[in-house]
Amino acid sequence: TDIAEALQFASEKGLSFTRVHVHIGSGGDPEMWRRNIDLELGLVEKYFPDAVTVNPYLGTDSVEPFFDHGGGVIAVCRTSNSGGDDLQAIDCGGRPLYVRVAELVAQRWSTLGDCGLVVGATYPGELGVVREVAGELPILVPGVGAQGGDAGEAVRAGATADGRGLLVSASRSILYAGSGDDFAEAARRAALDTHLQAQPT
Repeated sequence: TDIAEALQFASEKGLSFTRVHVHIGSGGDPEMWRRNIDLELGLVEKYFPDAVTVNPYLGTDSVEPFFDHGGGVIAVCRTSNSGGDDLQAIDCGGRPLYVRVAELVAQRWSTLGDCGLVVGATYPGELGVVREVAGELPILVPGVGAQGGDAGEAVRAGATADGRGLLVSASRSILYAGSGDDFAEAARRAALDTHLQAQPT
């Protein structure tokens, strides 16, 4: 398949791959829940990603099996879309819900294995808050480019003291940088521009 070929190519080039994962709950039926977990773990084993992103809102027991696959587990914390405020900004004892998620991952999930957080580049202020809570945990930062996030702002707000700790992601701004015969060169320029923007100052 196309995805298998892409992953093989990435592996040969020494690149890392994170599978975007959205966990689907199954109500109170433990057997259905187990089958869903088995299906999702099967996809993880098939496509051998270095990390998976998970929905933390089902709780720790729903993500524990993903720590066993040998890679990292990255929890959705503060998404890059404005509608994320509907839930993520809800006040939870004086702190927004996304901060409580960051605390959960930093304090509890980090004892289970390698983990990190997803925080959109469109909210650099919130990214800075999450960094304060998360310590040295890696943060996956989508939303750069087409969604309006700025790679440089994200790095200034969310990098660790040594200028590391972020996985800055730009997709559409690179994939759709050109549509003609110069597509590959246009994509290369867009990728290099994003890379330059993301360098610590």
